[in-house]
Amino acid sequence: MYGVLLFQADDGAHGVELWRSDWTEKGTVLVQDIAPGPRSSSPSGFIAFGNRIIFTADDRINGREPWIGRGAILTNQPERAIRDLRDEVKALGLTKGIERSLTAKLDVATEALTRQDGDSAAIVALEDFMKEVNAQSPKRI
Repeated sequence: MYGVLLFQADDGAHGVELWRSDWTEKGTVLVQDIAPGPRSSSPSGFIAFGNRIIFTADDRINGREPWIGRGAILTNQPERAIRDLRDEVKALGLTKGIERSLTAKLDVATEALTRQDGDSAAIVALEDFMKEVNAQSPKRI
């Protein structure tokens, strides 16, 4: 089994953007249209750093700047991405009540992914997670 490839490509509609492939036609997809529409963000300089992928891209608003994404998200590994996020929540040193509440929402999302067609339930759980993060944050980032 081969891993997942991150690369830049131009499909004629989005300009040069971030793509990933699992070596199948169905599994070769646009990850994000960083510079929306036909403009190119030209992502480059991909470096794996722990569980993150660091690269540079130009969103055509702020110029070329570093971008950081969770490797598991960029490579379409949702269960691993949620597990990584859960580890990060635990490392924040939040009060036990807030930590338990956030990790419980992530556990619901992980469990949903194990069910056939559980993607929509996982998305709802992650939306609940983000609502709580936003409510607990002193200001939106």
